[in-house]
Amino acid sequence: MSNKQSAFRSPWIIGWLALLLAVLAINITFISLAVKKPPSLVLEDAYEHSKYLHDNILKREAEKPKWKTQVEFAGAKNFMGDLKIPAYNKPVKLDYKVTDEQGEPVEPHSVTFYAYRNSDAKQDFSVVMTKVEPGHYQAEITFPLKGVWDTYVAATTGVGNIEHNSVQNIFAEE
Repeated sequence: MSNKQSAFRSPWIIGWLALLLAVLAINITFISLAVKKPPSLVLEDAYEHSKYLHDNILKREAEKPKWKTQVEFAGAKNFMGDLKIPAYNKPVKLDYKVTDEQGEPVEPHSVTFYAYRNSDAKQDFSVVMTKVEPGHYQAEITFPLKGVWDTYVAATTGVGNIEHNSVQNIFAEE
């Protein structure tokens, strides 16, 4: 009559069993590695470490100068919270004014404009700004690509090189 074969001779059953055994072997390997060598994601002194970091952040904020800054690009328009400027392959004037809490001009040790392109780090650049008068600095900025740029102006003090940053997203257009 009919000669019935065992189900374990079917290639489908053999394939599923092989897959099940491979997954089981991999899981056993990962579990044994986790038991032998725990991950180094947990710090032994986590409380002391986080307290040190918090105190260090507070100390740096206290040392940071309480300056008021104003960054203005010539011909800039507000564009959904960012500035839209006509600076693609054309120089545009950047004015940076810095005063203390009382409104008196401040003379930082150095003032530098930084521009970062998220999609192409090779296009990042910086420009050292020149002093026009006390508390007023200028630079000619030309963006090599159209689109969004992350920019900031860093004014540093002479003591300890503490920075005061003014951050702005720029959309460079023609």
